[in-house]
Amino acid sequence: MNDLYLSRLNRQIKLTTRDSRSVRFFRNPLKSIRRPVVEWYARKSKRLVRVNVRTFWGDRIRVVVPERCSSYILKFGFWEEDVTTMMIKYLRAGDTLFDVGAHMGYFTLLGGAIVADGGQVHAFEPAKWAFDVLRFNIRRRPCSRINPF
Repeated sequence: MNDLYLSRLNRQIKLTTRDSRSVRFFRNPLKSIRRPVVEWYARKSKRLVRVNVRTFWGDRIRVVVPERCSSYILKFGFWEEDVTTMMIKYLRAGDTLFDVGAHMGYFTLLGGAIVADGGQVHAFEPAKWAFDVLRFNIRRRPCSRINPF
């Protein structure tokens, strides 16, 4: 399973760095204009905009634009390539993961997908707005638990 996630991540990285903007636009025009439009609206209205996005491994995650991490996930489908790669390489089914500062739950969801039903993921997030988004993102994940501070 980890090899599958690693190959999907590498494919996503190649797609986002190898091809020019015009090639990415013609491959998927709606996806190409979605992020800039949502970011423009969020800045213009001075509101946080919640957007559901698909990650590179296929899960859905709710992000909050124009927050930086959210914009990156919205654009590329992953966040922090090095940490993501390390988790895929070293985390195994049945392991326990503590995600301290879980934010919106990107690594919590990735960890939950890797450790599957035999493992556990414990997420900790002190910020109220991020805690609410985290709770939404992991609501149907039986191996993931939110631990309040």
